[in-house]
Amino acid sequence: LGSRQDHRLTHLRAALRDTFIGREARLGLGHGDIWSGNLFLSDGPDGTAQLVGVVDWDTFRDDALAALDACQLALTFRMDQTGEEYGPVLRSLLPDGTWRTEELAIFAAAGLEAELGNAVDPALRRGIILLAWLRHVSTVLSQSENAARNRLWLFVNVERVLATALPASVKTEL
Repeated sequence: LGSRQDHRLTHLRAALRDTFIGREARLGLGHGDIWSGNLFLSDGPDGTAQLVGVVDWDTFRDDALAALDACQLALTFRMDQTGEEYGPVLRSLLPDGTWRTEELAIFAAAGLEAELGNAVDPALRRGIILLAWLRHVSTVLSQSENAARNRLWLFVNVERVLATALPASVKTEL
């Protein structure tokens, strides 16, 4: 990344630190790369989809922020529905952080309404969303040398998200 991106990431790191300092957070088992492609579903007895398996555990952690996997799953489901990349989906969510009904159902099923629900502190919800994005970008860049060289992917999924995520005061510095 260039110096401009380093500057932006420094500001983002500070904003996230300010968001999470002094807060209690539930930690636990985390898959780290949860999305529909890593889930095996089967028809349940009542005709609904039933989860029967999860694959690709190479990013598993036993001390993950509890809300990250659910947040990432909701973001990737939205990607599947809209056909957009992760960056544009995230940028559409950042201004107000309002989740859709089906996304809220994911959080309710996981017992994470307190961390991710629409009634939650917007700064906390935004911080968790940005951490899910950082984890996604980190995973993609570590698994694909092509992504790191793909200027369009970096622009859509990193540059534009950073521009949206940073406060106006940081944008005017750049």
